[in-house]
Amino acid sequence: MISFGNLLLGRRSLNDEAGIREFLVSTKEFSANADALTDANVLKIFETGLQRTWLLSTASNVYCVLDDVRSVEPKLKWHENKSRLATDVADALEVDYDWSKKSGKVDIGSKHKGWLFSHELFKDAKSLRSDISPLL
Repeated sequence: MISFGNLLLGRRSLNDEAGIREFLVSTKEFSANADALTDANVLKIFETGLQRTWLLSTASNVYCVLDDVRSVEPKLKWHENKSRLATDVADALEVDYDWSKKSGKVDIGSKHKGWLFSHELFKDAKSLRSDISPLL
């Protein structure tokens, strides 16, 4: 549902999980990988009134989608073949839980560093790791 402030500013509403799945299917990167989205795991890692960051994991790839009401549509920020991500999950997930009062930062593999996550979605670094690890 679109907030009153976003409506006044002519902004769209943020997508839910179904909307993010629909967006991802429309990207050339997704269709080029011939992934099956029906079995994909989806995890929202960051949320404010203006933005959400989602991780989607298929059998062979991980996708990171940034949904921002100030943009016309969500953006696929990166995608990575699971075999290219770090093999040791403990090394692949470096977490700075107390980066700010409401959010922390997580490194997902060696190439995707400093992604924000919301404390309200993850009670501590351990819960963040346990929710993200199965996606990798």
